[in-house]
Amino acid sequence: SENRQSFSDLELILGKAKFSGSIDSSQPDGARPSVLMRLTGGEMDLDGLAAFASIFISDKGANRFSDRDLDFQIKAGPVSAGGLSADTVDTALRLREGLLEIDRLSIGGLAGASISATGRIKDFPQSPTGKLNASVVAVDLKPLIDVAAQHYPDNGVLKGLAGRAAAYPELFQDARIDLLTSAADNGDGTTGLALSAQG
Repeated sequence: SENRQSFSDLELILGKAKFSGSIDSSQPDGARPSVLMRLTGGEMDLDGLAAFASIFISDKGANRFSDRDLDFQIKAGPVSAGGLSADTVDTALRLREGLLEIDRLSIGGLAGASISATGRIKDFPQSPTGKLNASVVAVDLKPLIDVAAQHYPDNGVLKGLAGRAAAYPELFQDARIDLLTSAADNGDGTTGLALSAQG
């Protein structure tokens, strides 16, 4: 119709990644325009992730959908970035006038661990502040710690965890860690980050 466009059985190629799904765009009279995107894909690497991000964020960091509400649900796997690889990524996000709501972010098979997260981020993407709640669950967290420490050798926390995991092999078995990350405006143009963990 004049106020709605719908594309089903859509195929999208991003780097090596191939996605299928649907896009629904509506521009109702007297209401904010919106886009609903549902995509399912296969293997994705860093180039594919960058190409995917460029759909939403310009090379200058501006939100390409700033004039409309955006809902997207994406499933892909395996996904590789930063030297790490996950079997699956499943996410449902909403973007409303600079407010990013993460309803679901689920990462499975990341060196034997699963990560789930929800969150709410304001002033996205220019000056993001907000909170992210995440849980990391693994039968044994040591493989993830080892892989992360290998890829980020200058990170003191990861180096310390890897040392403890090597000294005490059962220390990170049957692990569940709950994380709360928050970012707040310091009032001077910088953003302060805080991370708390328990488990």
